[in-house]
Amino acid sequence: MAAVIDVELRAGRGDLHRLASASTHCLFPNILKDLSRITAAGAAMEFLRRVLPQEQPAPLMFATTLELLIRLDEREVGAGLLVSFRSRIMALMGWTPMLHHCVRCHKTAPAERPAWFDPNHGGLVCRACGGGSVLVAASTRQRLNEAFKPTWASQPPWTSQEEHEADIAISKFVDARIGTQKPSQAEKSDPGRRFR
Repeated sequence: MAAVIDVELRAGRGDLHRLASASTHCLFPNILKDLSRITAAGAAMEFLRRVLPQEQPAPLMFATTLELLIRLDEREVGAGLLVSFRSRIMALMGWTPMLHHCVRCHKTAPAERPAWFDPNHGGLVCRACGGGSVLVAASTRQRLNEAFKPTWASQPPWTSQEEHEADIAISKFVDARIGTQKPSQAEKSDPGRRFR
């Protein structure tokens, strides 16, 4: 059974902590009944391990993760749910890519047309400024902008094209921000350092 458990740790020697107490906060019995739900929950946890510094409180990220687990427990994995979750976590971390205008010349992207996304520059780059590596449809940009908001989990299902484009853009954006490295000791003690 999947669950959220409240634990109390006591400092031990070095980096080791001792478990002082543990109690069940909430249960998610349906997640373990379906492979797609297990896969989605596992992918969400891996994403969090990758982007969040260790041993730093993150109450808004915790609440967002709890909301995802509740959604996964209540119903089948909807198209775009995991992409929306990752987008919302990025927004909470201050990693919201610019999807309305070119990050170089500030020319507004036509709302009804696809645009080039450059993960290294953190947003759209118009063709006049060199373009980007990921072509993102107008509907995908609109969906991502909605996913950055607190209402991320209440979106209608995404199309497979929107989900695919958003997944590529978000994955490359995160890779550009942190690569495959874990946070350094300095970033662990000052989580904002990584985002400056």
